[in-house]
Amino acid sequence: MKSLRYSCLLTTVLVIMLFAIQPLRAGETIVYNDDFGMLRPVPLWWRWSQSSAAGDLYLYPSLSDSGNSVTVLDTGSTDPTSLFILGGGSDTAEVGNNLLVLSNAQSHAALGGYSRYSDVSNNSVYFSSIGATVVRFVYGGWTSEGKAKGNSVHIASGEIRDLVVGGSSADGDATGNSVLVSEETPVATIVGNATGGESVSGNATGNYVDISGGEVSGYVEG
Repeated sequence: MKSLRYSCLLTTVLVIMLFAIQPLRAGETIVYNDDFGMLRPVPLWWRWSQSSAAGDLYLYPSLSDSGNSVTVLDTGSTDPTSLFILGGGSDTAEVGNNLLVLSNAQSHAALGGYSRYSDVSNNSVYFSSIGATVVRFVYGGWTSEGKAKGNSVHIASGEIRDLVVGGSSADGDATGNSVLVSEETPVATIVGNATGGESVSGNATGNYVDISGGEVSGYVEG
């Protein structure tokens, strides 16, 4: 009986170790080209937000909150005032390493990564074409109670009509987030404000905005 118990214990330990050393599951790859059937209602982890309204539509990975690649080629005739595009999101898990690329895309908002209760890190949003237009806000990473670390927004072309923030946290620190506005043709345009990183009640350190071209009408703050 002793040997049987030891054998069972050894098997259990080996199984636990096997699962512990498994690599993180790779994220999703999404390419959206005016396929209305890919749009979804508001995700559960976003419903608390005052930014959502009845009838809004969302494009986001549904199987993974991190390591995703989302490319939007064309949003077609979808009403941009009701369309939200996200690289990844979660209510409780850390969200990181997502890439959101906007080409001929018009939307209400765009976020590389969002988490309500945990950290957002190394999420990126890239505007690659003049057809990329966001009516309201763009965040590389956004969290309510976690830390925002190393998130970025790069506008090579296109237009943001309100604000752009590299990384934002309400209660945690914001560190090493950035906004890059580069010199391309046609130029990138930000009608509102550009902020590298921000925190309401935490510390904001090492954040920056780098403008080598384009136009920013509002204030610029690291």
